[in-house]
Amino acid sequence: MRVSLIRQAIKYALSGGIAALGAWTTSFVLYNLSHWSYLACQSMGFLVGLAVNYPLSHRWTFRSPSAMLSRQLPLFIGVALMGLALNEGAVWVAVASAHIAVPIAMAMGLFTAFLWNFTANRWITFAQ
Repeated sequence: MRVSLIRQAIKYALSGGIAALGAWTTSFVLYNLSHWSYLACQSMGFLVGLAVNYPLSHRWTFRSPSAMLSRQLPLFIGVALMGLALNEGAVWVAVASAHIAVPIAMAMGLFTAFLWNFTANRWITFAQ
């Protein structure tokens, strides 16, 4: 059990890292090119990360059967929405209260969401 948890955490970190890179890049580029608010850019990046992370989580990290898709996808989206709220909250606090630079705050928000998402997806979404 412990080895399986560690292996899954490593796989989730790798797939989450790929998703986070896509999310952060999207957020950063939109923030610098569109001049939208940093929270709107972070939300758009988060959606890109979600689109990358679900297939990787479903097929590779948790090796879930396709028959479970109709149950798991709504749970995954729910977990991700909570992760988005944590992400946005962390970014807002870091920028507005701690005066941390926006790109660093975005990375901090992604890390906060990563911790929540792995835990919830491991024990709720992809629990077998």
